[in-house]
Amino acid sequence: MGTYLVRFTPLEPYFFGNERSFGNRLDENKTYFITSNAMPSQSTLLGTLRYCCIKHPTADFTIGENDNIGKESFDLQAEHIQSFGVIKHISPVFLMDVNGFYYIPVPYNHKASEKVYTPFSDYKVCQTNRGEQRIPVDYEAKKGIASGFLQINGSGMGTVETGFIKEVVRIGINKNQDTDGMFRKAFRMLKENCSFAVLAEIDKKMEDRVVCMGKNKSMFKITFESPDVLALDSDNYALALTALVNNIIDCLKVYNKEPLQVALSDIYIQDSMDTLYKACTFACIQTRDHRSFKTIYGKKPFAERYKKGERLQNMIMAGSFFNAKNKDISVMQPWENCANFKNCQQAGYNFLINTAKKFDAQMFL
Repeated sequence: MGTYLVRFTPLEPYFFGNERSFGNRLDENKTYFITSNAMPSQSTLLGTLRYCCIKHPTADFTIGENDNIGKESFDLQAEHIQSFGVIKHISPVFLMDVNGFYYIPVPYNHKASEKVYTPFSDYKVCQTNRGEQRIPVDYEAKKGIASGFLQINGSGMGTVETGFIKEVVRIGINKNQDTDGMFRKAFRMLKENCSFAVLAEIDKKMEDRVVCMGKNKSMFKITFESPDVLALDSDNYALALTALVNNIIDCLKVYNKEPLQVALSDIYIQDSMDTLYKACTFACIQTRDHRSFKTIYGKKPFAERYKKGERLQNMIMAGSFFNAKNKDISVMQPWENCANFKNCQQAGYNFLINTAKKFDAQMFL
């Protein structure tokens, strides 16, 4: 009971959905080829933990009177502070290997050709439609934006790994369609003995279990451990999260000559991306779509219990980075607005770190 290191280990190829789907009938997003997201979203992990807290799970996901997991679905834009019962907070997701080393998405200022984290070091000033901005001279267009994961502890600190997540393509025919029934579906598979992981504050004694996650109900083993394996304080979530993030900041400071602001998690803001670019000397941002799903408990028939959210949100992806003009992006209006979404932070979204400052988890709690 208290602070846990929670590991989500896939036992088979998995599929985490997005806006591109095979669709139904005249669905505008219908396509014959879809690809899983590489990482689970924070809302997926939160939903899985809520399921793990149900004392006696049933086939129809009935919630008992003593299953204290909250009464509503997670909503990025909820104007009130949501409660998820015994689950108080979860951290941004990271990767762990069997040796206890942990990894975050490599910041996009990494030179994609290098195997050790090597940030852009030389910039030239150019006039753009967003005003005067710096452009990295050592960016290789053919290599594209960096991908992979950065090891941030142990003797291999600073190593960039690109082989953690692989595609598993399956091709078939949808027998329910008269025409255009062929499909190609790219699942993902995590490297053997590796896991997705979060720190979680849960006021309940948790037990390991196997659950289904993702669009195809893939099997995952969920384990609840002490954060001692990360050499963190195991009794206090705020202290454990503070130690973890400051370890990440210390790693980034070793390689970056000037302050860097990095999205440690996916980030939701209401302002336009153009607002951010104008406030930075240079920024590299990737985005993805997010749509909330609402569960209407007790609704019958069962198929009508799940309602697709009407609003499509644009999320800044983890790994995006910013060089703010005033060296402190946290005082910019978009980030001040971002901090208003407390529900995001308790679910592990909206974590922006600044290598010029020490991190204090109390800011987010």
